[in-house]
Amino acid sequence: MLGLTSKVTDIVRKLQMRRFLSDLTRVEMLAPVDTEAGRRDVAIGFLTCHGHLPLMMLAAKSFFHFSGIVCPMYIWNDGSLTSRDRGWIRRLFPSALILSRSDLDLEQLAGYPLTASLARGVLKPYERYAPALKICGPLLSPGVPDRVILSDSDAFFFDWPEAIVEWLDDPQGGSRYIAAWSGKDNLGELQLKDLYRRLNISSHPRANSGLLLLHRHIFNLELIERILEWYQERPYIWDMEQTLYGILMACTNSTPLSQDEYVLCHRKYSAICHHFFTSVIIDEPVVRMKILNLLKYIEDSEKRNKPPVSVAQRKHEQKGQLIGRGTQQARCSR
Repeated sequence: MLGLTSKVTDIVRKLQMRRFLSDLTRVEMLAPVDTEAGRRDVAIGFLTCHGHLPLMMLAAKSFFHFSGIVCPMYIWNDGSLTSRDRGWIRRLFPSALILSRSDLDLEQLAGYPLTASLARGVLKPYERYAPALKICGPLLSPGVPDRVILSDSDAFFFDWPEAIVEWLDDPQGGSRYIAAWSGKDNLGELQLKDLYRRLNISSHPRANSGLLLLHRHIFNLELIERILEWYQERPYIWDMEQTLYGILMACTNSTPLSQDEYVLCHRKYSAICHHFFTSVIIDEPVVRMKILNLLKYIEDSEKRNKPPVSVAQRKHEQKGQLIGRGTQQARCSR
């Protein structure tokens, strides 16, 4: 009886998720974003797959909608995107760069055989490790600027991200990350201490790679090579990029984003950015409803040609500052 109940529950969850993803396909009808029409000193990048594509498209659209930041967009294909998927992306993001492993500039990795193997997808036992593109994509993609906003397909924006704007305005801004708040690492403490000893560090922050604000100088290839050497001695560990980015963050001028505004899962409903684990989206109806309500909000805003309140206020304040400066200059010239 218990087994039958479990099967029924599993079927219901699958049907609910299928309905949710079907509703989410309305994202295709939102207004296109010309990602080549804005600033060039930063790019935003997503690793995605066929199954998560509607989520990724809404996540990207929410960033552009609420931030007011227009910049180049990199999409790293895990190998599962179809020609129809690519057409779908082109409809909403006509200038997005859709890249595969074969598009990466591996010449930068001369002298770093393990990192090169990871980028090519042949590093044992991580041959099928799709998150490798979250490490190699921002480093090796052609034309990528010095600053990259690296986002997961399930990290959604719900308000104006002031922290990102301030990061872009600060030439010495370092890097930023979402701080993990609960749960256990995939590596035990004793294993991590062995890694720390090899790298001559004391610890690293529990950085979540759902949203990272990166400077390219964070990619210390010698350090990455040593981390991969350590990982290669162990069985497959799915969240390697979390540890790797945490260590890279520890060795550079990097700080966490506000845990009240940039959060994991669905704590703090007033947060600016939520990184929802896919398992949480599957299990929690309230999370699926929040994501669909986000889609409805953006649909309504575009239908009424009404920008988000925070973005509109920001532009109004900037305009006021410019007018004020102009008036002051005029007075000084009299």
